[in-house]
Formats: sequence, C-alpha cells, structure tokens
Amino acid sequence: MAHAVKLALFLATASANAARDAAKAASLQAQVTIAAASPRLVIIGQKLVQYRRGISFEDPAREVRGQLRPLIQIHNAGGARMLVSRMCIRLVIAETLPADPEYDAIKAVNYSFEVGQSLWMMDREKLFTLSETEVGDVETNATTLWVYGLFSYLNHTTNENVTHGFVMQWAPWDDLLIAEGPPNYSYQKKERANPTD
Repeated sequence: MAHAVKLALFLATASANAARDAAKAASLQAQVTIAAASPRLVIIGQKLVQYRRGISFEDPAREVRGQLRPLIQIHNAGGARMLVSRMCIRLVIAETLPADPEYDAIKAVNYSFEVGQSLWMMDREKLFTLSETEVGDVETNATTLWVYGLFSYLNHTTNENVTHGFVMQWAPWDDLLIAEGPPNYSYQKKERANPTD
C-alpha cells in the first residue's frame, strides 16, 4: 500500500511538473510571437552636419566649428509598423554628464516607419554654435561634446509606449560621433499606452 501511495505521489508530481513546463513553453512561444509582431527601434547611424547660412555644407562634419546639427538615423527592425510620437535631441558641452539625463523641449512628432525603413532624424529648429573656447576644449579633449536624447513610439501589438534613450560623444581623434556615454542614458522603457484601461 505504501508503495502505491509513493507511486501515486510520484506520478502526480511528474504530471504537475510537465504541466508547468508546458505552460512555461507556451508563455515563451507567446512572447516570441509578440516580439516578432512588434516594431523595434534601432539606432544605426549618427553624425554632425555643419551649416552655413542655413544650408548644409559639410555632411558629415569634420570639425566642430560653425553651425552644427546632430542627426540620428533610426531604423524599424521589428515586424510591424512603428509610429514615432516624441523625440528630443540635445547637444551639450561638458566634461561629464549628470548621472541621469535631463530632457528639455521634448517634441511631439508624427513619423510612420514601415518594417525595415530607416530615416535620419533631426531637430529642424535647432542649430548649435560653439564658442572658440569650446571648440578648442573639445578638439584638445579638455571637455566633451555630447549628443543625447530619446525617441518614443507606440507598440500597437502590446499597447505600450516604448521610449528609447541614447547617448554619444564627439571623438576628436576620428572627427565623428561615437555611441558612448553614461549607462543611464541608453535604455528602453515601456509603459502602458492607456494606463486607465
């Protein structure tokens, strides 16, 4: 009789474990399916462009003199259309950045990206001009030219707003922007699009 009880307990435990494993596998499969049917923002390029009288003349910039505008190339690497609704691109001259990003002038935008589509994004209202002292400090690596910001888009599949933060710095030895900076500036945050639902 004791043997039968042990066997029954063993079979019940094995059955429960199999059910748990099957549920876990189904959950993982659902996550993969949702991910495949969701948009995914990836930054695939960054550059500074120099302007004279509002017209681009050096693309990409080879120095930090004159009027500058940072451009960020974003790409929809997901499996569904991506609707970018907010953006912020900042240029800051500082030795280091604060531990957490400070965003000003976050703009409401309306850009639609089909699957596989890329676009150079910029703040058309902002041109930055460095003083001669700032140019010298950046070129001698006494201080750093930082570009950071965010892009937000709606994921219709999960009903989430996804915010993608980024940071990069000017590398004077290569005359280009490189993706590097404090870790709190590069992130992906998700929140329900309609929290009251």
